Amino acid sequence: MTINSLQKVFKNIQYIRGVQYERKKMLYLALEKLIQEKDFNKIIMQNIIEEAEVSRGTFYKYFKDKYDLGNAYYDNYVTKNILSKYNGNNWKELTEEISKITPEIFYKYI
Repeated sequence: MTINSLQKVFKNIQYIRGVQYERKKMLYLALEKLIQEKDFNKIIMQNIIEEAEVSRGTFYKYFKDKYDLGNAYYDNYVTKNILSKYNGNNWKELTEEISKITPEIFYKYI
């Protein structure tokens, strides 16, 4: 394989990863918006798909169901918005921060 063909392969991989990231992000944002509007239990797949403007197949490519999306969203939210602020020095403060947002985001989800 030549260097030129390897570069093309890597560009394709980067493109695919970018598309996958954007689609998952669209699904996360759709769920986030819908959770603010109604109870998680009242959200149906069609609501998520329409809000994210993706196909049903795209949804199922990344997630098994709305609960799987909810878990992934929560993990992503906590990781990016909470854990990224801490470098492991103050676990008590971190625990307090997580306990504040958990009920507020997923009280209806549990």
